[in-house]
Amino acid sequence: MKDTLGFGLPDTIVSDNGPAFIGEEFQRFTRRNGIRHVRTAPHRPVSDRVYARGFGSGPVWSPGVVGSLLGATMAEVRLDDGRLWRRHFDQLRSAGDSAPKNRTETDVCDFGRLRGRRDLSGGEPDESWLEDDQREDPVVISDRRPAADAGQPEQSSESPGVQSSPAARLPSETQERFDAELRLWIEEGWLRPYNEQEHGPVRGLIPLMAVTQEAKDKVRPVLDYRELNEHLVAHTAEADVCRDQLRKWRQHGDDVAVIDLKKAFLQLYVAQELWPFQTVIVDGQRHCLTRVGFGLSVASGIMRAVVREVLDQSPEIAKALLPYADDLLVNETLISAERVTEHFAAYGLSCKSPERVADEAGARMLGLRVRRQSGGDGTLRWSRDGVTPAEPPGVLTRRSIFAWAGQLTSHVPVAGWLRPAAAWLKRAANKVTKDWDSPITDDDLRKQVSDLARRLAECDPARGQWCVSGDSVTVWTDASSIARGVVLSDPTTGEVIEDAAWLRSDSDSDMHINLSELDAALNGMNMAVAWGFKRVILRTDSVTVQRWLTDALTGRARLRTKAQSEMLVRRRVAVFKQLSSEYDLVVTVDNGDDAMAASTDDEQEEEIACPVPTAHVPGQLAIEAPAAVEPSELTPAVAPTEQTEPCTGG
Repeated sequence: MKDTLGFGLPDTIVSDNGPAFIGEEFQRFTRRNGIRHVRTAPHRPVSDRVYARGFGSGPVWSPGVVGSLLGATMAEVRLDDGRLWRRHFDQLRSAGDSAPKNRTETDVCDFGRLRGRRDLSGGEPDESWLEDDQREDPVVISDRRPAADAGQPEQSSESPGVQSSPAARLPSETQERFDAELRLWIEEGWLRPYNEQEHGPVRGLIPLMAVTQEAKDKVRPVLDYRELNEHLVAHTAEADVCRDQLRKWRQHGDDVAVIDLKKAFLQLYVAQELWPFQTVIVDGQRHCLTRVGFGLSVASGIMRAVVREVLDQSPEIAKALLPYADDLLVNETLISAERVTEHFAAYGLSCKSPERVADEAGARMLGLRVRRQSGGDGTLRWSRDGVTPAEPPGVLTRRSIFAWAGQLTSHVPVAGWLRPAAAWLKRAANKVTKDWDSPITDDDLRKQVSDLARRLAECDPARGQWCVSGDSVTVWTDASSIARGVVLSDPTTGEVIEDAAWLRSDSDSDMHINLSELDAALNGMNMAVAWGFKRVILRTDSVTVQRWLTDALTGRARLRTKAQSEMLVRRRVAVFKQLSSEYDLVVTVDNGDDAMAASTDDEQEEEIACPVPTAHVPGQLAIEAPAAVEPSELTPAVAPTEQTEPCTGG
């Protein structure tokens, strides 16, 4: 204080609620000298009394105390009446000031990235109280890149007032398709002109965004629900997980068809009393969305509940159908797809025409293309839906590499060498960058990206057998100094069902290889359990791990190890044994090397072959490989040891 007061008395002192600042002596000093005392730091309230913005009925501003921070811009506030709110810093006001004036119910809470008060007569938001770097506007995003903040949007001369379409971010063709889709929404009555006398005071203004879906050749209007979602509790315990649903779909038979609901979420009505909370501005006029908006955190749960209710009306149809969001998989050996379409239409839900795997083009199932194999035994095969994304990003950044890696491997059940290779690129990008959007100039990483793209263009390993049946599976596991991997294969056909790989972290680089082999075995068991298999043949090339697990299952001998990691080994073996017991699994553990040696040449040959050179990922991508490991030792981690091998799904 002495150093500060050397320049004269300040107009304002900002402090926390420490004892020195809330004592009577300090209060007398500030009052005597006409100093304004603010007991919180601007935009960084921590453990202080504040006023929090309310959005429902009751006072607009409610007093409380900040309990904890929830990230860089959110705080948890406990109100004086005991309620617990989560609020953005911009929705909090210092309690050191006089209480903010409670505004009338006709004032608008402008959800999303538009912050400030908006004049209902059509004026611009009052943002005079915001700092320059806080004035943000809605953005246009693409499905190839996460949303990023943009500058002030320019108004298109063709469609003035559309907040969601800054000319700098949307090409003219995309703009036209976006505006055409909005006009369709208005014509269909999904967006209605808002009338305050009929619908009541406006309670929320939500920015529109454009999402370009290149795979479906669509431009979808999406409401920016990020702010509104902060006030909704989305229970995720029953949320559908795509990977889990994909496993169920592959076990649903081979005479199947897919039905997609038309404009699924826009078929779900919203109660009229909720219309004031989701208004948008289109062509300078306020509209309200009368249906469930895509992007609302509870939208998928609502859709799931509606589909479940419709299925509950017919046990026969429910038995033959597996739903996932708005996609319905029908086993036509039990009931026809047309019958399912009629059933949903009877309850007001329109469906598109069914896609059947028997059709020449096959059917699109959860992002994959499934069709019958031509010229063979007629089994169902899956592959990517559309062109393989072999072309790397034009500008290499951490964000673009992560997005590309996700497109390559995230939704495919089998990726072979590509899965650990993509994971390695992500790790390398993390190491050579400090943020998400700075261009990468590292020559080694750029060469690695080019090498992966070249090899992927030559042969994409993401394909394989679709149908999975029976209760038996063969689980192959392996580990090295770089990664550990698991492959599940059909014991009858030898086809790969699913694979997975995990790079070893820097923290466990000193872990003994047998422990990593044991971890791979546990990962394989977990994958087998997720599929519901009951008979498991586990194959590992570690004789030690084979002995540990066999002895644990048979009980014929105690675990024999005196290594420093004895307790870690015992814990893993105990978990393995417990999994086998709790899920009533019949497990056989044998040596993978023996099984591989017994394979015939016919089993290793495939219809389509492509070279896979040994110069693959680790030989070039191991930027920071352990010093004690020679480059030749890295190859088995994610690449075959042969000079060439067939391009299979595994």
